Amino acid sequence: MKLSIRFTLFLVFAFMLQSRTFSQKSVQNNSQSDTTRLETNSQTKMKNFLNHLKISGYIQTQFQWTDSAGAPAYYSGGDFGLYSNNRFMIRRGRLSLAYEANIAKAAFQFDMTEKGFALKDAYIAVCEPFLKAFTLTTGLFYKPFGYELSYSSSLRESPERARIIQTIFPMERDLGVSLTFNMPETSVFHFLKIQAGIFNGNAINTEIDQFKDLCARIQISNPVKSSFVDYSVGLSYYNGKYNHIYDFDGKNNHLRYIYTMQNSLPDSNGVTSMIFDKDTSYMKKGRRECTPIKREYFGGDAQISFNFPFGKTTLRAEYIFGTQPAPFDDKESIYARTSESSVGMYPGYYFSGYTNPTVVRPGMVKPSLKYTNTYIRKFNGACFYFIQNIWKTRHQIVVKYEWYDPNTAVSGKDVKPFYIQGGSNIATNLSAGDIKYSTLGFGLNLFYKEIMLMIYYEIVKNEITDIGPFDDSQLNDNNFFPSSGFSKNVKDNVLTIRLQYKF
Repeated sequence: MKLSIRFTLFLVFAFMLQSRTFSQKSVQNNSQSDTTRLETNSQTKMKNFLNHLKISGYIQTQFQWTDSAGAPAYYSGGDFGLYSNNRFMIRRGRLSLAYEANIAKAAFQFDMTEKGFALKDAYIAVCEPFLKAFTLTTGLFYKPFGYELSYSSSLRESPERARIIQTIFPMERDLGVSLTFNMPETSVFHFLKIQAGIFNGNAINTEIDQFKDLCARIQISNPVKSSFVDYSVGLSYYNGKYNHIYDFDGKNNHLRYIYTMQNSLPDSNGVTSMIFDKDTSYMKKGRRECTPIKREYFGGDAQISFNFPFGKTTLRAEYIFGTQPAPFDDKESIYARTSESSVGMYPGYYFSGYTNPTVVRPGMVKPSLKYTNTYIRKFNGACFYFIQNIWKTRHQIVVKYEWYDPNTAVSGKDVKPFYIQGGSNIATNLSAGDIKYSTLGFGLNLFYKEIMLMIYYEIVKNEITDIGPFDDSQLNDNNFFPSSGFSKNVKDNVLTIRLQYKF
């Protein structure tokens, strides 16, 4: 009897031990299964993230040579050093990150060169899910104006954008919001693209006024499709304002004026000169401390490519005209220091020979320097491309011609510091900022997979004016350097040899 009881207790104990062991194994197996599921989910999420993430970029290294040491070459990648006529540089080092999923896209682009690190793009784009035709973009991105402004520097056939583009759209991007209408490729209306946006109007700098700028473009591309020809045309419009501060302390101590082009009285030789004259029409209703001044641009562009048996031929043209206000940045000095501006109260006679003489860009005015005299000019400019691919390769022969006239009211010898009237020198307020430039460039682009070699030469011509040589002794100011002036063509042709790798 006792043996039977012991045996029964042994069987119960063995059963309980087995059940506990089984239970522990079951828990362990379940735990391992949960861990595996978590790892699988994590890997799936990472895989999905990487599938939606796109990383791309390019780097451009180059060697440049120019005619003379210290040549002004702002529009060819930056002015040369005072005693240098050749240089190595990293022109662009771009890294782009874009994440796109469902109906939204977020993008960043950075520029890394020997000069430092800069943010180029940072925006969100949201496309509506029904027609998939309307896209809302907000952040820092290209303004919708013309063709060349938003044409990628990794694809452009010349080293830099046209002078007029760099002048009226400094830094290319701006902060704002835009709406784009473009039907999907499957639609018969895909050929039509309309873009309109509202921007700060101050590039990536701090906003300087209470106004927002309107920028819009309409483009028609290949309404009738053909395998032989590819073509598009576009119209653009820009409407913005610049704040002119007339009396920033309210005490008439530091008054700033608006200057517009006027016909002067005939000089002693009976010649009527054009001058910048003080405009007081905005003060008719009494002194105003702040006056908005319009800057307005109109643009048209066209592109056409022919697929000939000997290689693709591309013709491209863009023309821009409008009204440009130009502030004088140095609010304390009466001299036109072109390191900050090429216009000022003084008639533009003094300028540095080592800083490119251009009209100050209203889109780059710093808040601390916004109390200035303002000069209003009518301007125009254009650029034309001829691009010939060599047979069926990507290799290209490129010819580009461009001009920029910052003041269409004057030309050549009209640009002079003074005119003589009754034996007295009368200031014209004209300066190096009123000089027209034209540039003829030609080059060769060679491709091998992701590598491009560009060899490009620019012949730069300025108008011959009556702005003569300058010596710093005339000002007793060591901050100025001697200049040969603009009574002859400045030696500032530039050769660029660039190697680009794109990934």
